[in-house]
Amino acid sequence: MILAALKSGEFSAAFDIVHLVALQYAGKLNMSPPQTVQNDVQKMRDAGWDDGGILEVNQVVAYFNYANRTVLGLGVNTDGDELGLSPSESSDPNNWSHR
Repeated sequence: MILAALKSGEFSAAFDIVHLVALQYAGKLNMSPPQTVQNDVQKMRDAGWDDGGILEVNQVVAYFNYANRTVLGLGVNTDGDELGLSPSESSDPNNWSHR
């Protein structure tokens, strides 16, 4: 259910409001950082996030943007690499567990 929601962008089917507002904030910070405003942070607070949790979401988004721009800027690619959970417990795409 979570994987399907992430693939489709229909997050409300799989996430409660606490996590939904975090996903919305992360998406906005990722796609249009200049438009991310204090009201976006306040929505997270209103949903139950404390400042430490908000900072953690912010830092994870920022880190992955940094890492992606670093490898893409160097021409690194993943052609031929198997990506995903490593190692997963099975070949079942719905099993997100690890050994």
